[in-house]
Amino acid sequence: MRYRIAMQLSSDTQRGTGRITAYTPGTITVAQRTLRASVILHPDGVLDWPVAAAEDITPASLSAAFELRPEVILLATGRAQIWPSADVYARALEHRIGLEVMEIGAACRTYNLLAADQRRVVLAAILG
Repeated sequence: MRYRIAMQLSSDTQRGTGRITAYTPGTITVAQRTLRASVILHPDGVLDWPVAAAEDITPASLSAAFELRPEVILLATGRAQIWPSADVYARALEHRIGLEVMEIGAACRTYNLLAADQRRVVLAAILG
């Protein structure tokens, strides 16, 4: 038997529209909009992210996240942590940006905590 894991998070009406209100392994709900394709999420918006698998993550694929100049990028690689190449970490270091790899649930919870604390955080999430 296969179970679907879902987590409902409390709503937050503070600044921006980028609060995660729910997630499953393949979706994120932000401002009553359910996202089913990979995204780069920041406290003021959502960007499409054309990355379908962790193996597709490159410094170039994260350029939109780097341009947002966050303190940290939370990289959600699905149900399990899959670390990107050393080149990705090197590019984050060049930009003086922290890079944390997490499974989707931990990344969503951490994102909400940091965003609520008004930290400059970006979530790059592989969905779908």
